[in-house]
Amino acid sequence: MADLIPPHGGLTEPVCRTVPDAEIAAFKAEAATLPQVPVSAADLSSVYRFGDGTLSPLTGPMNSETYHRVLDESVIIHHGNKYAWTIPIALPVTAAQAKDLKEGMKVALVGPDGNAAATLEINDVYPWPKLKYLRQVYLTDRIDHPGANMVLQGDADKSHLIGGEIKVLPQPKNPKFGKYVL
Repeated sequence: MADLIPPHGGLTEPVCRTVPDAEIAAFKAEAATLPQVPVSAADLSSVYRFGDGTLSPLTGPMNSETYHRVLDESVIIHHGNKYAWTIPIALPVTAAQAKDLKEGMKVALVGPDGNAAATLEINDVYPWPKLKYLRQVYLTDRIDHPGANMVLQGDADKSHLIGGEIKVLPQPKNPKFGKYVL
């Protein structure tokens, strides 16, 4: 469409990480055999944005190098070029979960409803620099800020981040707000 801006990252079209309809049954069967990593409702929203290409050119949560580059330089590098990116995106896990997760491992990302929403082939497990994140993204670490509160209190038990390549089931329609989703 001529009236739409091109996707970020020098792409001609968004990156689609959504499982095609014809592959959903096999995807769900495989996901049921994988180790499970729970994700919050807030993080599940990001999972679906990876799936539908909104976060192009990203193909999943960021590894440590990309995460820190975003915090330090406000850019990502794609095909050798730098593109503005101001908020790093990775999935938080507890220290106990992080001990069991390894590079190359494939896991099922499970939402609050207990169902697998995606799979992630992990390429990095690393400490979450919470204060650096808060100070760079929200410019505060005060818990009266909703973002800082979510990180420091809502995710208080989460100390590590995981990055990798994601495949995502189509997002189910929200019963209350689904009619507003494009």
